[in-house]
Amino acid sequence: MLRDELYKPWFGETEEWGVEIIDGEFTGVVVKFNNLNISESEKGGVDVDLDIIKQPESIEKVDTENPLFNHTIELIINDILKEAIEIYEQTRTDDTEESGS
Repeated sequence: MLRDELYKPWFGETEEWGVEIIDGEFTGVVVKFNNLNISESEKGGVDVDLDIIKQPESIEKVDTENPLFNHTIELIINDILKEAIEIYEQTRTDDTEESGS
């Protein structure tokens, strides 16, 4: 897991959430995820709607089209999804009996 090595998640008071990048070229950048959807145009991909809500003064402007930035976000999202799947797998019940009708 890359949590606490590459990024730290944060959660707002409502449904807001995102990550602070804590390592690499984008250290100090805080991202808010507005929407994550399964991509209809890219098989196995995810469409991401995000906002940069904070960035260090040392970074002039985060270019969200920058391939390195996109790769960093991709690593973070993949890590979050893997963790979510692992938690789901650990907490689900394997009830193979069919329910009666």
